[in-house]
Amino acid sequence: MKRRILITGATSGIGLEVAKALVNEEVQLILGCRNLKKADEIWGQVRPIKGAKIEIFELDLSSFESIDKFALEVEKSVSGLDVLVNNAGLYMDQAKKTHEGFEMTIGVNHIGSHYLTHKMIPLLLKGESPQILNVCSKASYYGKVVKRDDFFQNHPFGFKAYSTSKLLQLMATMELAKQLKPDGIAVNAIHPGGVNTNIFRGDTLIMKIVRKTNQKFTISAQEAAKSVLTFIQDEKKWKITGGFFEKDAIKINVNPKLIDPVSCEEWMKRTEEAILVKASPKKPKMFKLGERPEV
Repeated sequence: MKRRILITGATSGIGLEVAKALVNEEVQLILGCRNLKKADEIWGQVRPIKGAKIEIFELDLSSFESIDKFALEVEKSVSGLDVLVNNAGLYMDQAKKTHEGFEMTIGVNHIGSHYLTHKMIPLLLKGESPQILNVCSKASYYGKVVKRDDFFQNHPFGFKAYSTSKLLQLMATMELAKQLKPDGIAVNAIHPGGVNTNIFRGDTLIMKIVRKTNQKFTISAQEAAKSVLTFIQDEKKWKITGGFFEKDAIKINVNPKLIDPVSCEEWMKRTEEAILVKASPKKPKMFKLGERPEV
C-alpha cells in the first residue's frame, strides 16, 4: 500500500521541498496550503511518477473553521493516514491575532497545529506505522511559559512569541508521544537547522534586516528537508518516538527542565482547554488525556 502523507505549508520552504522529494515515490500526498492560487501555480507543473497522487486543500491554521473544513476534506480523501508533517509556521513582527483571538505566532505554530493533529488522530490510528513529525526549532530553548489565564491571547509578538510557540510545540510532542505510544503512533520533533525560508515574511524594516542577516548563516530549504525525509523514508526510524532530532537523525539532548513531564502534561491540558473554549459545541470534541477516540 502506498503511504499516505499529509504535509502542511507545502508552497514554500521545507514543506515544499519535502513534498517535491516525495512525488518521486509511490505515495499519496495531501498538501495543506493557505494560498491555493500559489499552490496551483507550483504543483500544476509537477508531474509525479506513475502510482503517486497529489491532492491540495486549503488550510489556514489561524482559523478553526478552516481547520475543520480541511479535516473533512482529508477524511473524504483517505481511509487512513500514515504520516502527518506539521510544517506550516510563521514569525510575526507585529501584534496580530488569529480568528479565535490567540496571539498569531502561538496560535498558528502551536494551537492551530495541535488542533489539526487531534483532528487527524483517528485517521492515524488506521495508518501503517503512523508518524507525527513536528518541524520545531532550537529557538524553543529561549521560550518561556507563564501560568496566566490570558497567556495564549496576550503575549508579546516577535522572537518571544516564536520561541515560546516552539517550546510549546516541543512540550506537546513529548506529551503526545507518551499518550499515543500504546496506539503505535510515533511522535517526534525535528530541528531542520537554520533555514533560509520565507518564515520571516513581512515588509517592516526589522523583517527586511532579519531576512538579509538570515541568508548569511542558513542552509537551503532543500538541505533542511532531508532531516524530515529521513524519518519518512527510512523504515528503521518509523518506530522511534518521543525525541527531538536534527540532521542525520541525531538526537538532541534537551535540558530536562524544558520538557519536564509534569509541565508537558499541564500545558497540553491548558492548550486543549483553550481550544475547547473557542471551538463550536456543534463540532466533534477532541479526546482528552487518557482517552481514545472511536475508530
